[in-house]
Amino acid sequence: MVPHRLGRGPDTGLGIARLVVLAATALTLLLAGDAIAGARRETEFVVLVLLTSLGVIVLAGANDLLLLVGGYLLTSIPLYALTAFGKTSGGTEAALKQYLLGAFSGVLLLVGVTVLFGAGGATDYPSLAASLPGASRVALVVGVVAILAGLLFELGGVPLHFWVPDVVQAAPAPVAAFVSTVPKIGAALALYRLLDIPLGHTAPDWALLVAVVAAASMTLGNLAAFAQDDVRRLLGYSTVSQVGYLLMAVVAAGRVDFALGSLALYLAAYAVTNLGAFAVVCAFPHARTIADYRGLLRQHRWLALALVVCLLGLVGTPPTAVFAGKVPCSLPPAKPASAGSSWSPRSTPWPACSTTSAGSPPPYADPNPTQPPARWPPPNPGPPPPHSSLPRCRWCSDHSPDSCSPPRTTRYSCDRRYVAAT
Repeated sequence: MVPHRLGRGPDTGLGIARLVVLAATALTLLLAGDAIAGARRETEFVVLVLLTSLGVIVLAGANDLLLLVGGYLLTSIPLYALTAFGKTSGGTEAALKQYLLGAFSGVLLLVGVTVLFGAGGATDYPSLAASLPGASRVALVVGVVAILAGLLFELGGVPLHFWVPDVVQAAPAPVAAFVSTVPKIGAALALYRLLDIPLGHTAPDWALLVAVVAAASMTLGNLAAFAQDDVRRLLGYSTVSQVGYLLMAVVAAGRVDFALGSLALYLAAYAVTNLGAFAVVCAFPHARTIADYRGLLRQHRWLALALVVCLLGLVGTPPTAVFAGKVPCSLPPAKPASAGSSWSPRSTPWPACSTTSAGSPPPYADPNPTQPPARWPPPNPGPPPPHSSLPRCRWCSDHSPDSCSPPRTTRYSCDRRYVAAT
């Protein structure tokens, strides 16, 4: 494990989540300003957005399984109301789909928490990190898979992604921007923390499972987006594919030093880019299909350029910020933990290339590093001191050098030289 982990010292992940969530929430309220300003339910909208943001922060900072459940519920329940906030038939249908799938995922999350509590005997992450390595393998697999399913619903990743395109298409545009951006921040950091602390020393290779989910999300999201003509539904499948890239940084949890930094950079860049794309969508509420955006460059040049930059960023084109977040996620880990991992200096047998953690010397090192290294042949000891200052020979008990023949390792009065130990 890397020395700087979540939960030790200043909580970097939670601090990043606070900043990104605060900025994304403020941008969402700005996008919804014209639509809800002076409306009868303006206060309700703001309260629901703030409650969801609070739940996201709880998710990102959860260091206990019970806090994880609380953050999940506080994030999900206000989102159901926000999706149906427009009181349209499409929004109500999308909210119902989201609620049913969210309730199912919440039950799975509770089952996973219960199983891990039974296997580890605790709910806080430090205690689980000490007890789970010796727990039952079957219970560990069932609990982790169930918790992963609950967090995948918040992320919008495969296979619990079916609600994402429907909600993004049918919900009000500011709500679609918020739902497809902010909950991913808390869920991604919660999953990173879960893999890094309590599951960091367990036997199953959880990184391989998350990598499979990441590949499936990237593949399905990108392929499904090709067939979309509705702009919002296209952006919805884009968020599904972005989950795969987010999970690439989660896979590196505890394996490379820059895993948390790359995840934080990606979350911040994705939040700004996705909200920027939805800002252009909010500016043209009646433009629903791709054909409706023809001629945008001639009529609204700056909005068209902003949309192009945001879309290039979502694709990951250099030198956009999303590209800068994707590059560290694609680098090989510095410490492979399973078969199939890429080469690293720690895997080579040569002493000159191997890396050893602090506190555990390599097998070829001096067992007593506080003493100076031995020299051979030994240096000339010089003339011996007077007989009175030397101990008597343990073999002949006198000072005569001619009466002692057994091998010696210490210079006595009868031995005028060093003798190597045999």
